[in-house]
Order: sequence, then structure tokens, then C-alpha cells
Amino acid sequence: MCCVYLQGSMRGALVVIFQALLWPVVSASALFTVSLQESVYEAELHGDVKLVCLFSKVKSFSDLTVIWSRVEPKPAEDVYRLERGTENHNYTSAAFIKRAQLIQEQLNENRAVLLLKKLRIKDSGMYRCIVKEGDDGDYKQVTLNVTGAFALQTTQLDRQIHKGNMIAGNIFDMPFGWF
Repeated sequence: MCCVYLQGSMRGALVVIFQALLWPVVSASALFTVSLQESVYEAELHGDVKLVCLFSKVKSFSDLTVIWSRVEPKPAEDVYRLERGTENHNYTSAAFIKRAQLIQEQLNENRAVLLLKKLRIKDSGMYRCIVKEGDDGDYKQVTLNVTGAFALQTTQLDRQIHKGNMIAGNIFDMPFGWF
């Protein structure tokens, strides 16, 4: 704000604020913003998860762009793109091509909901949601943690060790890993 000090016939000061002259009037609806429903998502291995971005009301869905990408760990990968109302899979990473989709019906409720299916441990990371209407846009980032059970598969490995007339058999526990 700027203040102007005026002196008049009265002893004192009159401070006049010329805020409207110094800053352009910006209506709240003109600011396009993106917010989060949750900042961290926990999901199970091989399950599905919905990552949600909330965005300002749009005038035309044909002018709407939604880009979901996984930005951490590097290198960044495109997960899903809707450009000016049309799906564009040209940039989608092969790791997500058949497992990621935007729930189109949610766009009417100002929600960019990314559905990730058949989750893998490698899907864990930070995801960026960019939403634009024309040239105005904003973005937010969410974290996805995919967890699963580590299984220990017991395998009988019969090794025959010939020591004279003796034959010994051994059982080994071998880690099977994430499944």
C-alpha cells in the first residue's frame, strides 16, 4: 500500500490510501491454483492407488491440460498427459503406458485423479501434478510409498558331498525377494 500525506486547514494529517491505483485489481477467480487432497500416499504392492490433485474451476475442459510425472527418483518419467482436453501418450514412459489413467469423470469436479494399477516397488517416489487452463497453471507434488512383503522361500538343495562312503544333504534358505 502507498500512503499520501496531505495537510489541510485542519491541524493534523489525512492519510489517503491509493491501493486501487497502485495494484491491479485481481479477482480471486482469475488465479488458477492446484492443491492436494493428500501429500503422502501409502499403497500395497500389486494393488491400485488414486493420486489426487484439486484445481480451480475451469471455463472450458477443451483448454485443460493435466500432466502427471514421477520426478523422483531420477530420471523423471511421464506417467500421463491430457493436453487441451485430448489424451497424449507420445511421452508416456513404457513403465506406465498400460497401468496409468486419468479418471475423466473427476475432471468435472475439478479433480485430476491419476489411477495407477498393478503397483510395483519402483513406482515409489515423488509425483508432480501440473494442471493448466490455457496459459495459466500451477502444480503440486505428492509422495507415493509402495510397500510389500519380503518372502523367504525355503528351497531344499541336495548337495551330495562324497567323503568316502558318506553323503550329506543340506537345506538352504534362499531369499526370493519382492514378488
